[in-house]
Amino acid sequence: MAKSKDRKPLKTEEIADWISKIKRKKITLKRQKRKNLFVEAILTNVLYQAETELKQKQQQRLQRWRSIQNTWTRTSNNSGNTTDLTVWGPSNCEELISLDNFMSQLKQIKVPVER
Repeated sequence: MAKSKDRKPLKTEEIADWISKIKRKKITLKRQKRKNLFVEAILTNVLYQAETELKQKQQQRLQRWRSIQNTWTRTSNNSGNTTDLTVWGPSNCEELISLDNFMSQLKQIKVPVER
């Protein structure tokens, strides 16, 4: 992915770049005739820590995305009617609410398919 010079890369992008650099360094180190086990051990440890941090950041991002999705999804009350989206409050966008109601009514129409 090409990076734009005017924007700062995300932390996860930096970690992913760091992981790829460490992996390349380990590969070049393994190809050498005289192996330095100390450097190899350090690279292995750093690689493990970077991958763990990347997984944690990805899981945090996924949890934040799911919480945002939950605020945007509909909640059903006991009568089966759905309430308005929290983002689409009646004072915010009545046009969007009416469009959403129209689309939900279209979903309820069942037409048999003929082949």
